[in-house]
Amino acid sequence: MWKNKIGVYIIPSEDEHQSEYTASKDQRRSFISGFTGSAGIAVVTLDKDGSNFELNDFKGEAALSTDGRYFLQATNQLDDNWVLLKQGIKGDLGWQDWALSKSLVSKYRSVSVDPKLISNSSGNFLKEKCHSLNVEFLPTMDNLIDKVMNFEKFKPILPNDNSIYPFEIKYSGEDSNSKINKLRNYIQRQHSFAIIISALDDIAWLLNLRGNDIEYNPVFFSYIILTLNGIYLYTDKSKFTNETTRYLSSIKGLTIKNYKNFWDDLPGLETNDPTMKKIKLPKTSSYALNLVVPSIYDIEYDSIVVEMKGIKNDVEIEGHRFAQLKDDQFYPIIKD
Repeated sequence: MWKNKIGVYIIPSEDEHQSEYTASKDQRRSFISGFTGSAGIAVVTLDKDGSNFELNDFKGEAALSTDGRYFLQATNQLDDNWVLLKQGIKGDLGWQDWALSKSLVSKYRSVSVDPKLISNSSGNFLKEKCHSLNVEFLPTMDNLIDKVMNFEKFKPILPNDNSIYPFEIKYSGEDSNSKINKLRNYIQRQHSFAIIISALDDIAWLLNLRGNDIEYNPVFFSYIILTLNGIYLYTDKSKFTNETTRYLSSIKGLTIKNYKNFWDDLPGLETNDPTMKKIKLPKTSSYALNLVVPSIYDIEYDSIVVEMKGIKNDVEIEGHRFAQLKDDQFYPIIKD
């Protein structure tokens, strides 16, 4: 924080896909605070005396904000470095007010966060509040917690099987090409030339693929850019099985790219039709997506994939029915 002149640093719980459940490598808030509850946000402040890089020169505070489900757990897990901010309790500051109040007395009068990890609405809120308080807002894609985790030689718990595999049509009920065509026709009717898909479950549904990157969630780390002329999947190709590679070759116009290249490619997104100036982002998109999309385009927020996913076909309806019966312990009877 000192090297980057950051007075207040915000550490959310979410990953860059705004996932409710996260892989161990993305559990940054748990790593820095010791609090392992599923909901919460951490804030670390910096005040520095002297001009040399000496650990004893640094002063500051740290706060963890969470809701009533976790007050007891947070009290037990946080050490003396941390202040617990109890959400919804009268008299306790929300994390935004606490962070902004600390930025006013910090030497650097600045607030920073990894914009990939916060929603667009949260990013805009912080930007406006910082501007009104004459505090600098410094979103940085270079995550500081990742640097600390690397320094501490933190090793995330990796799944035993992290392969990406096809989800058979006998369970999905609709071919991926059909879903993609419906989505492409929709964005064309909306006079948009591209849509960005960042939610992992939306991507898994659209491509009829499943993975094991997050425990108990059949998803895999990926992004999709769908244009009127093609579809680009950003993921880790080393996780493909031979079956997956064969399956993906059947998806028309699909290009596979390295997961890490997404943020480099997005600023160069172009349209072949000068009359098409709109690009669609999900309503739950990260603040970073809005920063990186070229400013010459009009952004339209649309969660059409969520809506498409919500309209179940006959195979999916039967699958849901079967899952409910199985969960209700009637499975042996049905099987017989």
